[in-house]
Amino acid sequence: MRVNLKFFLLAALLLGACGFDPAVMRQRYVKSGNKYFERGRFKEAALLYRHALDEDMRYGEAWYRMGLVNLKLGQDDAARGNFSRAVDLDPDNMDAMVHLAEMDIAIYSLDPERFKLVKSEVQELIGKMLLKNPGSYDALRLSGYLASMRGNFRLAAAKFREASQARPNDDAVALALVQVLLANGEPAEALRLAAALIARSPGYGPVYDLLYGVYMQSGQPAKAEDILRQKIRNNPAAGPYWIQLAEYFRVVNRIPDMVGILNHLTADPRTFPNCHLLVGDYFVRIRDFDRAIREYYQGTKDDSAESAVYLRKMAQLLVGLGRNRDAANVVQALLKLEPSDPEALAMHIALELPGAGKDKARSVIAEIQPILERQPDNFELHYYLGRAYQIAGDASSLEEARTQFEETLRLRPDYVAADLALMHIQLNAGENSKVVLTAQQVLAGDSANLEAHLAAATAYARMGDLDHAQQELETALRSNPSDREARLQMAELKLRRRDYRDAGAQFKALNDLGDPRGALGLARVLYAVGNYQTAIQVATGVLAKIPGRDDFRLLLAQSDFEAGRFADSVAQYAVLAAKNPKTADFYVQIGRAKWALNDVNGALAAFNEAHRLNPGDPAPFLELAALQAEAGDNPSARKSYGEALKLQPDNPTALFRLAYLDAEDGVDLEQAFAFAQDARVKLPNDPDVLDTIGLIYVKRNLTDEGMRLLKDLVARVPGRATFHLHFAMALLQDGNSVQAKKELDAALQNKPTVRERSEIVQLMARIG
Repeated sequence: MRVNLKFFLLAALLLGACGFDPAVMRQRYVKSGNKYFERGRFKEAALLYRHALDEDMRYGEAWYRMGLVNLKLGQDDAARGNFSRAVDLDPDNMDAMVHLAEMDIAIYSLDPERFKLVKSEVQELIGKMLLKNPGSYDALRLSGYLASMRGNFRLAAAKFREASQARPNDDAVALALVQVLLANGEPAEALRLAAALIARSPGYGPVYDLLYGVYMQSGQPAKAEDILRQKIRNNPAAGPYWIQLAEYFRVVNRIPDMVGILNHLTADPRTFPNCHLLVGDYFVRIRDFDRAIREYYQGTKDDSAESAVYLRKMAQLLVGLGRNRDAANVVQALLKLEPSDPEALAMHIALELPGAGKDKARSVIAEIQPILERQPDNFELHYYLGRAYQIAGDASSLEEARTQFEETLRLRPDYVAADLALMHIQLNAGENSKVVLTAQQVLAGDSANLEAHLAAATAYARMGDLDHAQQELETALRSNPSDREARLQMAELKLRRRDYRDAGAQFKALNDLGDPRGALGLARVLYAVGNYQTAIQVATGVLAKIPGRDDFRLLLAQSDFEAGRFADSVAQYAVLAAKNPKTADFYVQIGRAKWALNDVNGALAAFNEAHRLNPGDPAPFLELAALQAEAGDNPSARKSYGEALKLQPDNPTALFRLAYLDAEDGVDLEQAFAFAQDARVKLPNDPDVLDTIGLIYVKRNLTDEGMRLLKDLVARVPGRATFHLHFAMALLQDGNSVQAKKELDAALQNKPTVRERSEIVQLMARIG
């Protein structure tokens, strides 16, 4: 209270001393705000700057100062608005202009296509800088960054060279020049400049890191090791650099060398006073939690003045591992040292969360909220409140949890636990692009974070970006080859990519780790490659020993169906349905199998039961329609697809299959085209949807459009008789009978249906 009183007395004195002259007042407020800013008291500075703006909202200097404060407080959006206003009101404020341009470049870098207008604004700002000073260092370096983001590395290099000439000792610009030279395919010059930068600024860590990355990516581990050793020689007391070398040894599997580096650090506490903290944090990164705890504990002995720091680290880790009893003992020891420590109090509350039910979570919420009202800037309290809401679990609580995690990160942007918690909320909500961004934020500070790699892989896979998903999993497995979840995700990804050999190898590795999902995965690979008999043998063998394994029973039911053992498939699905009487899908599958047995009444009864269990699910009607269409009963199939669309008007499967039937029968082609286009919005790359649109083009005599689409389709999916048949129809319509015959031959070689074979024979007869 004494500090606040002094602050307001100062404001009152300023008010009285100036005779209420707004021009003088605004300057006095800014001058006093600057003093608080220089002492790191940003909130007090912000209040004084606001007083200045109350006197004159067009005072550019106050807007500029507000921008600097908001940058310090992590309020980037507000800061950008402040700088923009400052530039508008005071075009001579070059520093405000530079800050604004830097922030806009950061925005542009996030998504150059989306933020094209931002690029234009940056170019305009750079132009203004150059008008005032044609050799402006800031204008030149910003031009370089902008050019590099646009992929114009030659221009970027030229701009960075000019900027370096204007300010030869700027390490960041020198490093940027090295980066664009590498990107432009000039490694010799880049390495020469990097060596010169190291000679000039041996303490500048990023240049070593860049070279380390270059050497590792180009398969030159010896040079990568040399650059890390050079970094240490030039900065022998920098503990994190030794940790980098230890991590290199771990990556190349030189574990004794890694241990030697870590022992060197802990043996020399005079040079490395925080050695146990460094080594403990490193063990956390590589998920060797027991050794991390031992290091933190040793830190409490060897560095007793910092015991609270080590105890806090131990408590956080133990809480994360779910070792609540051990964590509670550590928190008690911490509270003895610092009874009013808000973080210790927060962890004390947090220990009530793991394993808590919803009622307990709500009582924890009630306990935290009054403490948080007294300490609104306590980021950990916001985090633990978010965790409690997350456990509460209902929709409104999950949104409140999201809010609390976001507030945690606003107060403490590098708090990884909040990022991870927020990432899981985004993952469960299907916000895949947000998951990727959050995971990238975690990985920027902790490149080995397994949880972030796995979440990013899941999100990429959901978005259909299987290459990036695989990259994330490969990175995770390099550091964590025995992690079961990473191995399972990689196996599932390989199975999805139809890389059955690698999928089998991954599932086998999972099985060797003692995970029963590996054995099931191997059986699923057998099923996927069409080896149904062996899949049946494997599943039957497991069920003979463990009859309750529903996952193997489901695989057996599926394999029986594909092997044509429809009665056996019905029997297995019936067992599953009896154990899970509310699961509609089992009745859908029973219906399919009974239809295959020509038990039409039994199939209809099963589909009706599926509809009764889940009346809002279009799946029973979709399956029934598909079977009716397969039997050649297009009118009944059309009616069933219509029932599915009543339940779900935008169901893409019902839309394009109904469109296909209409196209086949020449019924209402305009509506068929509309349905197919609606389906394409949901399934833009689905071959069957594209084939349907191609067939409609042919039926409507839009030959060129049909040929273009179907030609691409048969090139992309050459093994489908239907696609070759429809392409042949388009070619015949265009008068190209020679190529049409080739497509009909290809259709015959790819197992056409009875109806398709009949159409192929008719078209060949026309060709002669």
